[in-house]
Amino acid sequence: MAVSRITQFGNMVTMRIFQSPLTPFNRAIKRALDIVAAIVGLILASPLFVIVPLAIKLDSRGPVFFRQTRHGYNNEPIRVLKFRSMSVMEEGDNFRPVARHDPRVTRLGRVLRQTNIDELPQLFNVLGGDMSMVGPRPHPTAQNETFAELISSFYRRHNVKPGITGWAQVNGYRGDTDTLEKMQRRLEHDLHYIDNWSLLLDLKIIVMTLFSRKAYWNAY
Repeated sequence: MAVSRITQFGNMVTMRIFQSPLTPFNRAIKRALDIVAAIVGLILASPLFVIVPLAIKLDSRGPVFFRQTRHGYNNEPIRVLKFRSMSVMEEGDNFRPVARHDPRVTRLGRVLRQTNIDELPQLFNVLGGDMSMVGPRPHPTAQNETFAELISSFYRRHNVKPGITGWAQVNGYRGDTDTLEKMQRRLEHDLHYIDNWSLLLDLKIIVMTLFSRKAYWNAY
């Protein structure tokens, strides 16, 4: 899909055309990796899908899973699945980003978030085709709308499917985005990933997610 935008350079008005960053063949390769990786991930993590729900029920009142509407590919809304890590179920305009020492995060939830275990149910989003293993992290819709008004190229991060992990996350740009600069740095890494996608880059990011310390910075 191509997206056009009117841009002015001095006294000249031009039209910029943004092509889909992945060819049909590349999308097929990426989808095959997603399916294989998600199935393997679910098999390896299967004990956690028994232990974590029990621990959540013992730790605090509320459901095991948390579903939140976020923007997916082409700005389409998707329902992202997570293990519940907070005492509230905020949605839409009620969303407020998690901050360090946030009292809404449960005792167990803090551990789940710091280890990324709370994200494991998104493997089902990947199998369903809403998400990819690697891509820009999906933001709550209210957060997207706020920053889209401040950063002109913000929605270009939705030219690919959102990911469980991404280039921004493994480089330490995750967590709270309480300043415009933090979101701009995250966006720069997201767009770098989109513009330079390759199968090897996806594999590199998956490995870095598992073993790089930066992938766990600002996880709270």
